[in-house]
Amino acid sequence: MRDGTDTSSSGGSDVDAGGCDIPARRCHLPGDKTIDELEEQHVVGKARIRNIKHALTRYELAGVSEFPVLREMLEEYADFSANHRRLKRRRFCLLLIHG
Repeated sequence: MRDGTDTSSSGGSDVDAGGCDIPARRCHLPGDKTIDELEEQHVVGKARIRNIKHALTRYELAGVSEFPVLREMLEEYADFSANHRRLKRRRFCLLLIHG
């Protein structure tokens, strides 16, 4: 899925929910923990998004006093997401080059 949404009911799809169309298990090499790390990051990312939604609601209800917390959460998520994409690209580019 190109938009990064996960429409699978199990959450354990063979296709990466972060926008990669390469089946993750097909790319898994014995002893390589990268796929496991990426899958764990998807779980963490979903939890972060849920927390950001809660912080946004607090901001909408309580006003500007809640904005610093929301901004910090968004900045942390942006860093987390960038690192996740970097790991994914590095891993799959190596597979394509050396695969």
